[in-house]
Amino acid sequence: MIYGLIPVGGKGTRLGLPFSKEMLPQKGFDYYNPVINHVVEKMQLAGASKIVFVHGYKFKKDVLVHFNKDEHIHVMQQKLGFANVIHDLYTSQDLKDDDKILFGLPDSVFDQNPFVKMLQSSGIVCGLFKTTKNSKVDRLQDNKFLVKSVKTQETSDWFWGILKFDGVDIRNLITSNAFDTYSEIGDILNTSDDLKFVHGERYLDLGTWNNYNRYLTDNTNFSNVEIEKKYDADNVLTIDFINMFKELNYDYFEIESKDYYYQIDNPNVEFVRYREDSADEGSIPDITVKNYNQSQMNRFELSVALSKPVSTHNVNHLLSLMGASFLFDVKKHCYIFKSKDYTVVMYSFMLGDQLKQVIEVELEVVDFNLISQIEDTLCDLKGFDVTNVINKSKFQMIKEYYDTTQ
Repeated sequence: MIYGLIPVGGKGTRLGLPFSKEMLPQKGFDYYNPVINHVVEKMQLAGASKIVFVHGYKFKKDVLVHFNKDEHIHVMQQKLGFANVIHDLYTSQDLKDDDKILFGLPDSVFDQNPFVKMLQSSGIVCGLFKTTKNSKVDRLQDNKFLVKSVKTQETSDWFWGILKFDGVDIRNLITSNAFDTYSEIGDILNTSDDLKFVHGERYLDLGTWNNYNRYLTDNTNFSNVEIEKKYDADNVLTIDFINMFKELNYDYFEIESKDYYYQIDNPNVEFVRYREDSADEGSIPDITVKNYNQSQMNRFELSVALSKPVSTHNVNHLLSLMGASFLFDVKKHCYIFKSKDYTVVMYSFMLGDQLKQVIEVELEVVDFNLISQIEDTLCDLKGFDVTNVINKSKFQMIKEYYDTTQ
């Protein structure tokens, strides 16, 4: 069993909010998605099936209400001291020695997902991040942490931001009375002589208005999600679309290819797609994995490019060996325009005897003003209506068609 552990006992006095600070909204989403969900989703994508929220002096109602599914567990901290949230997880969940525990803070965001690599090592693994700020963090020095230390010429820029334990690690810490001796997690970590380290990239604590404002104005996403928006284009002439964007001098590709869709036995994965090789310029065969998300506008997507030439037969065989079940294939024609900030695509495919046309905008930077600018341009297209937003993926549209016709 892999658990996620998130302490939510802080009072948020630095922000002075009338609600829990971890419930501030994340940027870049077209629905309410609180900051705490950043670490929750990364834990789940790494394999955590239970997320345990350890509350402080009382349960936070807004956290309870938002995270109310079977996989969400809420417990009250029993022992004083920040480090004791780890102790209380162990006793409340009856952890086994081979269970894995991922630990992260509720008001932090960070690039990529180091949890995945951390789970590949046994024992206590510290996810390290770098700061050049003169902030009080647990800085790594000679494989030990200087607890709540500021930056000096002698101290390191690296600090722990996330952690991974095995159940046996926490049992040993309890047996050695570490939690009775120390209240800071850095001191707890220092009792181990075999710490392992995984180096991450950017990390930001959103517990101050200054940092939250930095986060809002940073044109990167601190995430692994794509940001896209789709529109029904059945009434738009392809030539009108091409002529409009050719005038803007973007990179242009016209690609015809076949996509093969698969499902795997993983509740977090909506589909796996193999994009077949094409002789067209700009075509890159790839395998893409997408997760489920309540919004089509923000979803995790990872595409792995394949070297040319590649055999469709061999790719199909590889995916079957990995437990993927073939669902259907579809041939599509794409007209692609790329700028440094976004990509605009018009593509078409057949649903039975009906030709379906879609215009899709994919952002390369987190700047939603770009969406409005592109929509203003598209509105000059005859037959385009900005209100005809498609909230389904191409996969969902095709699957629904097959489900209703078979």
